[in-house]
Amino acid sequence: MKNVGDLLASKSGNFGLLTALMLPVLVLSAGVAIDTANIFSAREALQHAVDDAVLAASKTNENTDERRATFERVLAAGASNGRTLYNVAGDIDFKGSANSLQATGKASADVKLAFLGRFNFADLHLDLDAVSYQSTQSLEVAMVLDNTGSLGANGIKQLRTAAKSLTEILRKQSEKRKKDNGQEKPITAALVPFVTAVNVRNAEWNPKWLSGFDHNPTTAQDSAYVTGGVSNWHLFADLANADQDEVWPESKYLATGTGDWHDGPYAADSEPARVWKGCVEARAKPYNLDDAPPSASDPETLFTPYFAPDEPGKARPVGNSSKYGSSAGNDADYFNNSYLADDILDGKEYDHPGKPSYGEYEFDGADAVADQRKRQSNVTKYTSASQADLSEISETGSLTNGPNRACPSPIVPLTDDFDGLESSISAMNYFNGSGTNVSEGLAWGERVLSPAEPFTGGGGFNDDKVSKAVVLFTDGENAVFGAQKAKINKSDYGAYGYLDSNRFDTTSKGTAVSHVDDWTKTVCANLRSKNVDIYAVLLNADTNSNRKLYRDNCVTDPANYYAVDNASDLESVFKDIGNQLTQLYLMN
Repeated sequence: MKNVGDLLASKSGNFGLLTALMLPVLVLSAGVAIDTANIFSAREALQHAVDDAVLAASKTNENTDERRATFERVLAAGASNGRTLYNVAGDIDFKGSANSLQATGKASADVKLAFLGRFNFADLHLDLDAVSYQSTQSLEVAMVLDNTGSLGANGIKQLRTAAKSLTEILRKQSEKRKKDNGQEKPITAALVPFVTAVNVRNAEWNPKWLSGFDHNPTTAQDSAYVTGGVSNWHLFADLANADQDEVWPESKYLATGTGDWHDGPYAADSEPARVWKGCVEARAKPYNLDDAPPSASDPETLFTPYFAPDEPGKARPVGNSSKYGSSAGNDADYFNNSYLADDILDGKEYDHPGKPSYGEYEFDGADAVADQRKRQSNVTKYTSASQADLSEISETGSLTNGPNRACPSPIVPLTDDFDGLESSISAMNYFNGSGTNVSEGLAWGERVLSPAEPFTGGGGFNDDKVSKAVVLFTDGENAVFGAQKAKINKSDYGAYGYLDSNRFDTTSKGTAVSHVDDWTKTVCANLRSKNVDIYAVLLNADTNSNRKLYRDNCVTDPANYYAVDNASDLESVFKDIGNQLTQLYLMN
């Protein structure tokens, strides 16, 4: 026989006999296969149903009875997808411990056996369960957010939206945990906007942590830039035509010559252009990268108020640099912060013969370095400043000048006032100039999570009842910006002063950036050693250098590194991070 047709046409009788013998076996096998497939399908449907029901009941903020009702409703709806399931029943139990909340859901059902049931086989009974687990450790999250000028209007808008989305997830989980286990502050969050410096002037700030008139000996901006050891507090007082023992913010405190602080009397004059906005310089090494508490007994641990000096050139409005007034005040090559008139010193005119308007003096001459340094370090221009002289200072918008140039909005220490936190997020703006210093932002991220001063809202590091995380955002690489072709400074002023002051341990811009990268790695290592979970979100900045810095040497897991190409995608990334931070684990 060559084919099936020949087999069927055979009259030998063998095939018919074999078929008759095999038919019951074939039918039984097919029936068992159908019932087996139905059993697996029903079991899968019931498991999905109990999983979904446990998660739904665990996520709701209602009381236990209402959670149980949610469990039963979702279980019934899910089990209806298993067409052979009947007698579906279930229950859920909630159990809390010191650091977790556990929900155990149980479900049972019978599976109809379509074939074997005809031979008096009993229908199959299923008993399944699912367990959800959620940490009830206190959660502390620091959002360390780059507010530099490269963000632009759209970038800062999308960043605000993304940060608020993360905040909303934290808010909802905080409310849920308060109901679940009665924690007073189950989740708190902090905001650290940064450029090259960080603004610490908030409601919780205590001026005793600042270096007063006996300034921090290392970080005080003096020597070549301010003569006679004049402190930054003196300069703000001078600029306000105030007594030199009156210091800011808004003259609410006085400092003695030894740096002791006491209340008032308050001065009536609090002109914003004359007031310390709140930024501070980086501390001296090694305190620049750690959370050592500030103490008057060790002046190196105190924070020096930020004061961006008036740079060489005539007083000019924001939007003009000091290279003949030709640029927008955000110039990589020349001075960007000339806000006081200093065109006459020792009887010498500042104008350089033959130069155009906004005449500059000795930019290219033999005495350029000495003359420009003398102009910049002349403190009499602050004490003699008139209201007219101050008219060129601008602290609104993204391009600013004056002593608070490129100083962002203030830190928000750890709080569960999520409304207030979102208001502060809304107040964030982008600031041109100065550069980008992620190490300084991260150092303050560590400080807001710390239980030690200057902010004391954090739980202990490595405490098994506390979980901590940093969400870092930046849209570029670390950068030292401005004045690279000028005779002095070699950069804009920032948290480390000027580049040629050697506080970067170099006067080379490229080497300085390399050092800031290394400092960033150090702070990341400090945080990881304290069991702080680190996430990094980079917008249009997924460079080889940044991957090596943040993915390989900063985040706690490579999956915590997010490279984002479009600002509109920031919201989904921040939501994903929020969901991970408040994750509900399912076990079955």
